[in-house]
Parts: sequence; C-alpha cells; structure tokens
Amino acid sequence: MNKSFLVIILLIPLLGFSSCSLFDNDQIPECLKTKDGEQSPEIVTCYNPLFFSRPDWHPAGEWIAAEHADSLDTNNDGNNDTWFNGIWLIHAETGKTQPLLPFGGAPDWNPSGTHLAVHGGGRIYTIEITSLELAQYDTASVTLLTKFNAAAYFPTWSGDGEWIAFDTNYQDAKRAYVLWKIRKDGTDLMDISIHQVGEWRFPDWSKSNSKISYGRYVTDGADGPEIFIMNSDGSGAKQLTNNGENYFPKFSPAGNKIAYEHHEGLSTSIYIMNADGSRNKTIAKDWSSDMAWHPNGTQIVYVFSNHYYNVPGNGQLWIMNADGSNKKQLTNFKSTMP
Repeated sequence: MNKSFLVIILLIPLLGFSSCSLFDNDQIPECLKTKDGEQSPEIVTCYNPLFFSRPDWHPAGEWIAAEHADSLDTNNDGNNDTWFNGIWLIHAETGKTQPLLPFGGAPDWNPSGTHLAVHGGGRIYTIEITSLELAQYDTASVTLLTKFNAAAYFPTWSGDGEWIAFDTNYQDAKRAYVLWKIRKDGTDLMDISIHQVGEWRFPDWSKSNSKISYGRYVTDGADGPEIFIMNSDGSGAKQLTNNGENYFPKFSPAGNKIAYEHHEGLSTSIYIMNADGSRNKTIAKDWSSDMAWHPNGTQIVYVFSNHYYNVPGNGQLWIMNADGSNKKQLTNFKSTMP
C-alpha cells in the first residue's frame, strides 16, 4: 500500500494552490527575512493561514476533518518550507491540527469512517484514510467518481455508505445545479431532482438513509435558497424554511433535527429546527457558520468567521452544545507564521 504522510512537495505544481490570504496582508513577516531584507530561498513565503471551513466530525468522535491552509516544516529543521492547502484533521478535545490531503474541499466521512468524499476542481473524489492519529491516506485509493464533463460539488454519503449524493450542472438545459447520486464505485449515476424549478444545492444525507436535505433557490436566486427535505430517491420534496438566505443543512445523527446557516447581509447565524421544519430557533448568532454534528448529537462544531479580521477567535473552529450553550474555541492558529 502506498501511503502518504506530508509527502506533498512533488504534488505542489499540480495542485494550483493559491497564496491568497484572507487577512489582506501581503508583507513578508520579519521571521522570514534575511538581514538584507530578502526572503531566504530555503523557506517558503510566509502567508497568513486561511480560515477553517466545512468541518465534518469523524464517526468515532475524536477527530474532525476540515478545509484549511497553513505553512509547515516538513523536514524538521525549524523552518516552514511548504504551504499546505487542503483537508486537515483537528483533534476534537485538544485542537491539535494535522495536514491530511493536499487538495479538496467539503470533506464528508462515510459512516464507517474509513473514507472521505471531497470535491476538487469541480469533481467528486473518494479517498481511503488509513490513519487518524498519524494523518495518512492511501494515495492509490484516490478515486474520481464524476467522470462526466460538468462541475460537481458538496458530496454527502448515504446512511448505509453505498451512495454519494452531490450537486452538479450535468445534463441541465440551463446549466443549473441540481442533485444527483452515484454508487461509491462510480456506477449507477442517477438524477434525483426536478429541473427548471430552481437550483438544488449542497445536499446532506440523513444517517437513517431515507432522507436528503438541501438548499433550493425557489425564486431564481433573488431571495437566496430555502431549506428543503425529500426522500432519497428524489420524491416527496417539502420546503422547511421561508425566510430566504438559508444554506448548508445538516441532519443530526438521529435525523430528527436539522442545523443550517442563515445569512443576513454579511453576518451569518446557525439555526436549528425539527426535521419537519417546526421549532425553528437560533443557537449561534453573529458570524457563525460551517457547522457539523458530533456523532452522538450532543455537540456541534462550527466556524466563527468575521470579515473584521482582528476579532479574537476569528477563522477558528469552535464547539458548542447542540442547544447553543457552552461555546468554546477549539483551534488557535496564529495570524502570522511561523
């Protein structure tokens, strides 16, 4: 088995990573300048780390996968020599971070916790994760599922681990995004949406395997998406929200509740409701987004993401109880590395 642990330097030219910073700071920090003010050629340009985003809690509960980027010391010489942009593992108790995949976004664990599904470059991939304590994946297991000529995003595993649903503009007359599903081996590609009634995006498959929640643009995008739920074959669609600008629904492990993002201008909040749309309430206000449930349903991990960059805890992962109480910061990257 060909395993990878930080073996990324040869991959960097192929990945097209971005050196853009969310902090609007293009200056090279003093730590990476020589006495003459020139950057040392042995050290990678020092960028501010990117915010965490799109976390997903591993079924065992100890680790969280999330999008992130930061600089690394890959040869243990005390100098950060590589910029790692992709999927990271974060310990749910200590906040310890490890780089895992040097590509991809929107990670989603299969029910057994052995594989991740990610999107990357408008394609859906699955990857076998061979170790969590020492972040490793099987490079030979990277499998492209969406081999058609159209973009696809936001994969979500079925509750039985046999299917992956995603949104794509494949075979839509107006190139609108709708929901499809495919078996984990890449066979039986199936359209599970109704076309020409507004885009269907960012699905989430319930652990019970019977339902899929998603966002649907019911007014051609003018008022933002609403949260819908449907059977996993695409039948029985039901609208759950009606206040617009609602994104990224996530079923609780028991399937009886749905958390989602609500946007108002630049600010975001996290709401929770019953799976029938009742008892809708806010559990995290003011710049809270990108949530995922603990596998036992008692906690939620989320991102505090404020566009005023000097706010304490900004861009970090936070954890709260499922009722919104006991909010605490989990990660603590520094604004300038190393």
